[in-house]
Amino acid sequence: MRGFVSFSLFLLLVLSAPVALSNPNVTVYKTPLEKAQWLYQGDRFGCELRHPVTGFGAMALVAQPGQPIRLTLNADWLALDSLEITASIEPSTWQSQTSILARTTLQGQGKSAVSTSSADLFLEALESNYAWQILLAEQGESLYRIDSSAVSTQAGARQMSQCIGNLLPQPFSYVRQRELLFAKGSDSLTAAQLADIQAIAAYVKADKQINQILVDGHADSNGDRLANLMLSRQRSDEVVARLIELGISRAMIQVRSHGTRYPKSSNTTEVGRQANRRVSIRLVKQTSK
Repeated sequence: MRGFVSFSLFLLLVLSAPVALSNPNVTVYKTPLEKAQWLYQGDRFGCELRHPVTGFGAMALVAQPGQPIRLTLNADWLALDSLEITASIEPSTWQSQTSILARTTLQGQGKSAVSTSSADLFLEALESNYAWQILLAEQGESLYRIDSSAVSTQAGARQMSQCIGNLLPQPFSYVRQRELLFAKGSDSLTAAQLADIQAIAAYVKADKQINQILVDGHADSNGDRLANLMLSRQRSDEVVARLIELGISRAMIQVRSHGTRYPKSSNTTEVGRQANRRVSIRLVKQTSK
């Protein structure tokens, strides 16, 4: 992320002029330079780089597995639901560039707001000591401006970048239960399904609360019943083999093969039969005592 300006000012994301304040009496919040902090915390389950703003609350970058980076704004005292919120990247006062470098909008809910698009560029900006500015307006009239302090940004930005690079591929909400569909008569896994299995294995190895993986194989009703039972077994065994290859203990896995016994949809249509040719994978977390 070095050489921030060299990217042709974000490849056409440069805007030609600063945001004009429609209200000359807009209230500005900014933490004094001597108190400015960029507070990082993170692990494989999530990353955050938080900048407290004196008198207002905090702005932050947040990253979760499988999700784009988001810019967030949290207010200690102000409801943000009905406000028009715009965030921009701006040069510091000692830099020669005067244009806004990029801009995004935020959607408020209660006292929090989240960017509606990825905030990758806001993270890149911190490595070159660029400042953030967030405008809060109502019916086009600016009410508040929240400025970041463009000091001591690089160390936190680098920690955040490293954390994002080590995030799990997907969150628990994604991997907790997946269904893999198969072609007629096949037990072969697609590239997308292999990626899902890799994401499941990575999550299981990272989260020590996962104590069991349930793998259930199924088949549609076409053909011989015993042959379908064997095919559902082959499908579930293929998934189990992949999990073991990725470092999951066989002792954690409970595998069952049901053949045609538990159809998800009617076998009278091709769409229904396709839904029935499946392996379901479910993660079980140990309950707190």
